[in-house]
Amino acid sequence: MRVLKKSYLLLFSLVLVLNFGVSSNHFAEESSNNYKEIVYIDGVFYVKEKPANGWYIYEKIIYYFKDGKKFTGHIQIGKRYKYVVNGLYAKGYANGIFYDYGSPANGWKDDGIKEFYFKEGKKFTGTIKEDDGEKYIINGEYAKGYINDLFYSDGKLGNLWIDDGTALYFFRDGKKFTGKAVDGNGKRYFVNGIYANGVYEGKFFKDGVETAGNIYVNGVLYVNGKPANGWHEHEDITFYFKEGKKFTGFIQIGKINKYIVNGRYAYGYANDIFYTYGVPVN
Repeated sequence: MRVLKKSYLLLFSLVLVLNFGVSSNHFAEESSNNYKEIVYIDGVFYVKEKPANGWYIYEKIIYYFKDGKKFTGHIQIGKRYKYVVNGLYAKGYANGIFYDYGSPANGWKDDGIKEFYFKEGKKFTGTIKEDDGEKYIINGEYAKGYINDLFYSDGKLGNLWIDDGTALYFFRDGKKFTGKAVDGNGKRYFVNGIYANGVYEGKFFKDGVETAGNIYVNGVLYVNGKPANGWHEHEDITFYFKEGKKFTGFIQIGKINKYIVNGRYAYGYANDIFYTYGVPVN
């Protein structure tokens, strides 16, 4: 029985050394006290008729006592201070600080809700270094979304195609990119995070690719670099354009005035007049 008791004491001391970083001699001495008989009388714990002080086992759990009570406060373990709550190392939130085995938490810790990044027990805001580079943390979580006009994704400034919650945009260093860049479709010209469509820097672009042909952008048809005028085909249908837009109004065809609606001959009622192919019906 004595051999078993000594073996248990040695194992207990080793566990404490590994967990709390204190000398084996210190805890070997403390742990020997754990097996002294402790009794509970009228709200006070006694050892040899004196109020308990230090570490003792009560109902198979080790507690820290002071003046016979389970202690709450800071104690010194080696060169470090640990926070004890009701005789046990603090684990969780206490007074706005998150503790991990009596010490203010540092690094990624699960607080029972989710993982947060802590520094000195508080959810951290700032930059940290991880294996894949620097990350920006806000209130213990990877920064995400727009912060000070910069877009973050998983703690990093947004780059390439990312959905910002409203649409898919092409980012560079956290900003919607304008300029030439390469994506999965090859080299493209971007304007404010999307493929360029229209005239930019005196050049015509469609889906980010420079083009010399006709292009229809934002309701305007360009032909040979200029807003279209007259009859032009768009999406296999012929329309009448004026200054690039589908025209509504009268145009002269030979000696006949014809009414155009949205680029096509009026057919049906318009302004209480019935038209067929742009001509009022008599």
